[in-house]
Amino acid sequence: MNIRLPGSKSITNRALLCASFAGGRSKLTNVLDSDDTKVMKKGLALLLDKGNKHPQIFCGNSGTTLRFLTAMAATFQKTTVLTGDKRMLERPIGDLASSLRQLGARVDFLNKKNFPPIRVTGPLRGGHANVRGDISSQYLSALLLSLPYAQSKTTIEIAGALLSKPYVDMTISVMKSFGVRVKRNGYKTFEVSGNSRYQPTSYEIEGDASSATYIWGLAALTGRDISISNIPKQSLQPDAKAAQLIRSIGIGLPLKPLGTINLSDMPDASLTIATLAAVASGTTIFTGLQSLAVKESDRLTAMSTELKKIGAKVKQRKDGWEIIGSPFLLSNKAIIKTYNDHRIAMCFGMLKSILPKLRIQNPSCVKKTYPNFWRDIKKITGGVTSPSAYNIVITGMRGSGKSKLGRMLAGKMRRNFYDIDKIIEGREGMTVADIVAHHGWSYFRSVERSVAAELGRNVTASVISTGGGTLIDPRNSRALRARGKVVLLIESIKKLSARIGKNTHRPALLGNNNPVQELEKVWKQRKKRYLQAADCVIKRTTLAADLSRLKTASQHLLLWDR
Repeated sequence: MNIRLPGSKSITNRALLCASFAGGRSKLTNVLDSDDTKVMKKGLALLLDKGNKHPQIFCGNSGTTLRFLTAMAATFQKTTVLTGDKRMLERPIGDLASSLRQLGARVDFLNKKNFPPIRVTGPLRGGHANVRGDISSQYLSALLLSLPYAQSKTTIEIAGALLSKPYVDMTISVMKSFGVRVKRNGYKTFEVSGNSRYQPTSYEIEGDASSATYIWGLAALTGRDISISNIPKQSLQPDAKAAQLIRSIGIGLPLKPLGTINLSDMPDASLTIATLAAVASGTTIFTGLQSLAVKESDRLTAMSTELKKIGAKVKQRKDGWEIIGSPFLLSNKAIIKTYNDHRIAMCFGMLKSILPKLRIQNPSCVKKTYPNFWRDIKKITGGVTSPSAYNIVITGMRGSGKSKLGRMLAGKMRRNFYDIDKIIEGREGMTVADIVAHHGWSYFRSVERSVAAELGRNVTASVISTGGGTLIDPRNSRALRARGKVVLLIESIKKLSARIGKNTHRPALLGNNNPVQELEKVWKQRKKRYLQAADCVIKRTTLAADLSRLKTASQHLLLWDR
């Protein structure tokens, strides 16, 4: 399946600014049409309107718009007021204001010191200024974008460490495309000539790599083959590197933990990866993400709160999280608060592929950067009510090949694979035989019911192998058939006996040490229930033939709507 993503928000807003100030005719293609880019367009129009002597610019919750236009407003000899929504008034801008003052502009805070609303009056004379780099790289990008319109050459010096360096590289690259070069000494000093001016050009905007992370995450969760056509291999966007990182966590539950990772260069993608860490079998520690606290929401706290709602273990840190995944214990009933933050909505929208009953409040907030997100998710997943989203549940007697054929089928159909007995053994830390020996059959069946219920609630588009007696319990049958089609494998008693042999991994069901007699009695007891639960019956022949028949039967079953 191919998905074409909307244009990058980060590149679009930089290109819109450069093209608007260039004069003449520029041609921009694949421009993102979203809430953030709309407020940027309106703000640029107000700022460049020669008849408007006192522009009042509302930036919504677009950090790039407010920060970039604050710096651009300083290049005009008129007074501009910039403000935003409630959250924007909580996002600091004091360090950018300080740098603009060093370059000759007048900057006043109209309400609370260091926060919008802000009043800016030019001109921007140029010279030398310091700017902190450890809060947001957007301060530096805003300064760089404005400096071609300063009255003289300007040098910017970075105080402390610089976060999100690739976004600064992106800014410099877009400026170069519009005819302005930035001289630099690594990430310590940057120099731009005054009165250098942008030049009109044609410019194609890449697909949004931050949005792509949710699509790559869906591929990991569901095993679907998804390609994205409009993100180049040599992308300007730091989040493009998240593709390789997401591939490294595997396909299907449980995903692999990533240990300790510093994602300071891709803070937006970190939310996607944190969501995937919640369904990994182990611990992932995220560092370098202190800037998330001053984004569209306090993303450090918001993600901690919402991931805990679905059952993940999360310890919030000053610069990230420690997340211990619980792939088979996640709740499908959580109500997710989005904090009007598009990225939180999209993270949990991605997770709905395995937790379809999650409720996401204010889902329309994705319009900020990805207006067609929900349409594309439905295209990829087929919707949770689609027949293609049903599970294939393989059942049958012990030794009938449920696990082996199930795993092979999952590989053929690119689906997740779950073995109920293996899940139980993983949770209990011992084999089924030992569980029964230590705790008895009643305890084992109670754990089995719990696992079946969880899989029935939380899993879609997967292959599930049951234990031999799982579907004999009507509660398990109802749970797994609610979103599953059942295939019954039948093997001759003689072959079952030969296959089981002296395997002590599974306990005797009837306390009978004669395998043939035990299997005959169990089959007689269970046959009726097996057939009642089955949507399809396959009598075993050879492995290759059975796999082919199983795949064909599964494909037909998935076309039947209930």
